[in-house]
This record gives sequence, structure tokens and C-alpha cells, in this order.
Amino acid sequence: PGVTSTGTDSHWYFGWYHGSLDGLAPALRAAPRLGRFVSEFGAQAVPTSAAFMEPARWPDLDWDRLAEHHSLQRTILDRHVPMGAFTSFAEWRDATQAYQAALITLQVEDLRRLRLDPTGGFCQFSFADPNPAVSWSVLDHERVPKLAYGALRDSCRAVLPMVEPRAGLVHVVNETAERLTDARITVRIDDREHVFVGDVTPRGLTFVGRVGPVAGAERAEVVLEHAGGRIEHRYDLPRIDVRVEDHVEVGSNTTVDRATVGDTVIGRGAKLDNLVMVGHGSRIGAGSMLAGQAGMAGSTRIGERVLVGGQAGVRAMN
Repeated sequence: PGVTSTGTDSHWYFGWYHGSLDGLAPALRAAPRLGRFVSEFGAQAVPTSAAFMEPARWPDLDWDRLAEHHSLQRTILDRHVPMGAFTSFAEWRDATQAYQAALITLQVEDLRRLRLDPTGGFCQFSFADPNPAVSWSVLDHERVPKLAYGALRDSCRAVLPMVEPRAGLVHVVNETAERLTDARITVRIDDREHVFVGDVTPRGLTFVGRVGPVAGAERAEVVLEHAGGRIEHRYDLPRIDVRVEDHVEVGSNTTVDRATVGDTVIGRGAKLDNLVMVGHGSRIGAGSMLAGQAGMAGSTRIGERVLVGGQAGVRAMN
């Protein structure tokens, strides 16, 4: 199932086979019918029960054996979690699990923000490994949870307060039949705090408010308090470095923001003049050129060999 499919389910692997982990929601805004039932999404992660990978050989693992017999898609995994950035097997393993957890959290919440408009349900791929593998599962072959197991569990709670990291939008999804009257929602982003009080709709999605950008934050927390009960939802936001490919030129006083979700990418051979602004999560295609004082808003994409004139602004289409 895909863009040309007339069926009702779809497989979206943003942040794995294509695009970045924050690409699902924009794609479904462009083609809503493809979000009616998303039956596959996810990313591979190295399991905690990893003796079959022979960690003592790091970094000279038997990559061919792991690909042939244990499902590892090394080239794709290395694109999202570069192996060369880590000095030990344990650091690399933990980073792959953190990436998988961040992807699942964001994409499950994106689908829940589209509750019945158009999303009627979803299936994360996949749940448990039947054999030793580097796979999309959240439980390994020994049934030891990866970080993404907790992310999936928490993101699927019946009542879930959540903050959308791109624009800082706060929502509560409530699958129960109870109206949460005078609920108190507290949002903490590093040392910033925002408090909202109001009713939460039963069997629906309630927009609470806006807390501003989450870009650059290390931690975020949303707490819902009602009738003596308390629901906490914490985010450990992955700090992903800007990725600058080969033969890139960057002029004086140019700013490139690191992403909150996904990554910021300057493609091979791109040239950025002086005083250029590249927003968080943006991607500049190979061979593109941005003249002085040009600016890109966050999460903007430009293709290969694009010329952006001086003082021009580019933003993503909503």
C-alpha cells in the first residue's frame, strides 16, 4: 500500500526507508486518505540481548552475517544513527534504541492527533522478535524490552496529554466516556512552565494551547491533573547533531539550527553564503546554493541544485 493505493491501509516508514522521523504528519496532511489505517511504521534498533552480535568485536562486527541472518539493514541504520559517532557497542546500541523510541512516540502521537480525521487506527511494526535479530520489534527474542516498548505503551494510553514538538501545540486525547471537567494541564520544557485549566472532551481530541517552540530542549513533560488523579507524560528529546555532508561551504555568521526531531541536513556540495539562516529540521539538497541573508524556516525542504536569492525566505507548506 502506498500513494497510488485505493485501499484503506498504508505503510509509512518515515525516518527509516524515506524522509525523516517527523515526516509522517506533513505527508498525511497532503494526502489524508492515506492515514485512515497506518498498518506499518517504525525503525530498527539493536536489542539489549545482543550476544549474537559479538559486541567484543566492536566496531569490526560481522556485518555480512548480521545482514544475512539477523535482519540488520546497516546502511539505513547508519544513515539515522551513524555508527562512527560512538566509541563503544553499548553507546551505539543505546542510541539506536533512543532513536526508535523517539520515532514511535512522535508518530503514534501524530496519528492520535489525527483521531478519526482521518485516522481510525494503526499498527506499529513490529512487536516481538521470534529469533535473534536487529529489527523493528520493541521486545527482543528474549522478551527484554527496548526503550521503544515503554514509548509505545505510554503513547497508547487511553488518556494522553501530549505536546507537538514542531510548533509546541498541546493536546489531550481522551478515549474514555468521561468528560474531564476543570482539568489542569502543566507543560514543562526545560525550565519553562505553562499551565492551562479547562474541560477535556470525552471520546475525542482537545486542543489545549500553544507553548512555543520545543527546538533545542532536552526534556519536556506534560502533566494532567483531574479529580485527584495525575497522568504524567515525559519526553527525553534526542539531541541530534546537524549533518553536514562532503564539500559543503558555509559563510560567515551563518546559523544552522540543530533539530528537535529528525535532523538538519546540509547536502553534499551545498554552498551557504554569509548571514544565512537554516531553521531546525530543514534539509538542503545536494549542490544547492543560498545567497546572503536568505532564510529557511524550520522543517523546510529544498531539493538538489536549487538557487535561493539574497534576502529570500523559504518556509514549509502546511
